[in-house]
Amino acid sequence: SFIARFNPVRLCMSYILSPYSAAAFGGFLMLFVLNAVTQVYMFSFYAYVEGCIEPPRNGTWVCENLFSAAYNYAAGDGDKTLLAGLQVYNERRSRECATYLQPSAQHQTTAAQHYDTDSKIYALDAAGIALAKKCLDFDKTAGGGPA
Repeated sequence: SFIARFNPVRLCMSYILSPYSAAAFGGFLMLFVLNAVTQVYMFSFYAYVEGCIEPPRNGTWVCENLFSAAYNYAAGDGDKTLLAGLQVYNERRSRECATYLQPSAQHQTTAAQHYDTDSKIYALDAAGIALAKKCLDFDKTAGGGPA
């Protein structure tokens, strides 16, 4: 019948279950996901360029990303050279530490033992000088008189 065909519930269900509605919902969902991904990327991108010197540019999103990609490409050779230099430095440092660690540790132990011995001798000498000061009157000795 005519009334059954235009029932509001049936009409709403035909809109909801329509392929056009599904396509519109899928498009909305894709835009939502794209927006979320863009927000996460922009957050990390701005954190990445925060300490950089601002180059002259027109400020568009595309220009900022192209500048960043071009800079990374241009700096690639220097980065490789720096990493190679650091590798050589770390190898030399490891060799030097392996060569001089044992003698250096022995020298430090010997120096610490000498320091402890000298400190004990100083304490004994200080006690002897304090005792000598009690027994002698240096003012009379300096004047040439008997003690």
